[in-house]
Amino acid sequence: MEAGEYRPYFVIIGLLVLTSLALATTVDVNVGDTAGIRLVLPDRVGEWRGDEIRYCLNKACQHVWLASQLTNIEVCPACGGPLGGMSYAEKQLLPPDTVILKKRYTNPLGDSLVVSIVLSGKERASIHRPQVCLVGQGREIVKSRVVEVPMEGRPPLKVMLLDLLIHPRRISGLRS
Repeated sequence: MEAGEYRPYFVIIGLLVLTSLALATTVDVNVGDTAGIRLVLPDRVGEWRGDEIRYCLNKACQHVWLASQLTNIEVCPACGGPLGGMSYAEKQLLPPDTVILKKRYTNPLGDSLVVSIVLSGKERASIHRPQVCLVGQGREIVKSRVVEVPMEGRPPLKVMLLDLLIHPRRISGLRS
């Protein structure tokens, strides 16, 4: 073989070396333990008014409170236990570096919805199937089935339906 036949390979190897050197000397990667997002939900969204949800982490109590009902959002008024942004069950199921923030939003008509931010830590077990969240929120899955939803121009979409039982919890000011 002639030396000219290897020339394209030498050019590619040279470009790879130059690219690697450029990346190594010009790109700065900083690894830190701070979140890349703000863990704040707005107090108002249009006509919807938000109220942070706080959970008693005492296994024997497990009251759920709205921040507006509390004088200290860190201490449960019912038992004196610690309050947090996730339920006792969620705290037990999720890795310790998972952070959850929840607010209940209510409009002037009395409609309400809950918005959550779940920030996964180093372990990726915070990202999971909905069945884990539902059980962590005090629901029991009593039946599940897959149904096919017809879609125009494509095969049917398979959707899992879950029948849930909501266990009574000690809820102060919240409807479950």
